Amino acid sequence: MKQYNNVRSSERPADVEVKETLVFVAQDVHIVTIEDEMFEEARTEYEYTLLEYTKDEYIFKLHEEQETQNEVLDFLLMGGM
Repeated sequence: MKQYNNVRSSERPADVEVKETLVFVAQDVHIVTIEDEMFEEARTEYEYTLLEYTKDEYIFKLHEEQETQNEVLDFLLMGGM
């Protein structure tokens, strides 16, 4: 996995974008206002953290998350806290 911080875009990124061999996940998306002194106006952009996975890494990550959720659910169903 590769992580790119403070990525900016004029369009809101998709939460998850699947390409042929890679998967991109946008996290912590927030709006920033950029003051353009040359044109004396402001524009809105999106700033976020972009995570890049190979498809295999992403599938493994999803599998691990599902296993954790199953363990928590089993614990709760068996009378856990």
